[in-house]
Amino acid sequence: MAKREFSFDEDFYKDALIAVGGLSRLFSESDLPFFHYRFVENLFVRATKGKNISRQDAVFDALVGESNGIAVGVKTFTIKKKSSYSYEKVQEFTALAGKGQLGKMKDKELVQTIAKERNRRILLESASFNADPDKSLYHCLIRREGEAVIHEEPYPVIRMDKIKPLSPGGKTISKFGIKTSNIHFHDGFNYYRYSRAKNVLLKRFEIKSGENSKPIPIKITEDVFSHLFENVLGAAVTPDMKITGLFDEPQQVPGIDYVVLPLYSTKGGVKAVPTKSGLNQWNAAGRQRKFGEAYIPVPSDIHKCCKGFFPIRKNFKLYLPNTKEAANASLCQSGYKALMTNPNDELCKWIFKVIDPNFSSSMYNKAPSRKPFTYVDLETAGYDSVRVSKLNDPERKGYEIQFEIIGAYEDFLEEMGVVK
Repeated sequence: MAKREFSFDEDFYKDALIAVGGLSRLFSESDLPFFHYRFVENLFVRATKGKNISRQDAVFDALVGESNGIAVGVKTFTIKKKSSYSYEKVQEFTALAGKGQLGKMKDKELVQTIAKERNRRILLESASFNADPDKSLYHCLIRREGEAVIHEEPYPVIRMDKIKPLSPGGKTISKFGIKTSNIHFHDGFNYYRYSRAKNVLLKRFEIKSGENSKPIPIKITEDVFSHLFENVLGAAVTPDMKITGLFDEPQQVPGIDYVVLPLYSTKGGVKAVPTKSGLNQWNAAGRQRKFGEAYIPVPSDIHKCCKGFFPIRKNFKLYLPNTKEAANASLCQSGYKALMTNPNDELCKWIFKVIDPNFSSSMYNKAPSRKPFTYVDLETAGYDSVRVSKLNDPERKGYEIQFEIIGAYEDFLEEMGVVK
């Protein structure tokens, strides 16, 4: 393997693979070792001392390296020994397809549209997590009969100007079809396939390219239950011990462990970003304001159904995805309707960097020079709310925040039993 730009405990990783792969008969009769994709994600995070973001509806699964500045997509799949590649899903476009536009497009326009959206998500989330997109990579665990191989390769954007149509067999053809079920194309570096039926983009992972480990032998235990009871349960567990799985994740309880806050208002029954408050507080009348003054609305419904989630009249630590140190935060204004940081622009620099494609740090602490944000800006970014979660970490106390996809706030209220 090539030298990584982040720490990776390969011995721990391989030992865990061998141990868990040996239990494959619990799940499958195949001669291929079985590894659940959640296990591989969590194992990679444990081996790199990184951060798992696979549950955040992001195109990446983990953040690793110094200050978690490298974003990684973690995958596990099979490549048969007689083959050298596999097409694997890299992004779903269900929300985009739900608007009814993709089904009407011809192949060429459709490929350009999903490639543009793919690149937008990669760059947007890199900005959100303060990760360097040029250092992003795929970490793949490839399963083969009796063994596993670690494969790593760059995590690229699609080169829009180099897109060429392909035949199903992978040969370059003169032009795209009209409305092909599975559209094949390449961008000079990678091969892709888009499924109209599933609204999914697949990328070809080629084991002959990138970096590969030596094969890791996996011996599958045939009499797996005897092995478990005699060698694992009997030897490792006593009545006073807690059994915790390597890839167990605690279930977060809405309203207790986390809340979802909208970045918009619904006054009048229409989603809109107020022109002089919330994200646009910098545009309010009265005193001279500077760009960067903003807050996240905390609706009265949140105070009613999630009492005690936020401290009142007290500051608290809020960890943003793009900074290592926590920001000082508090609920402000009448009715504690505003989540703000001190200094105010710490929160805004994170939010604006994602929803404003023309973001520049030089815009801050100056008189506003742009039009107020609108709900269209949120729709374009693909996020219209944030999740604030309580931290259960002895090294990090307080809360952390992340973006949530369109509709997440309504889903949260419904889950909390709030009828609108």
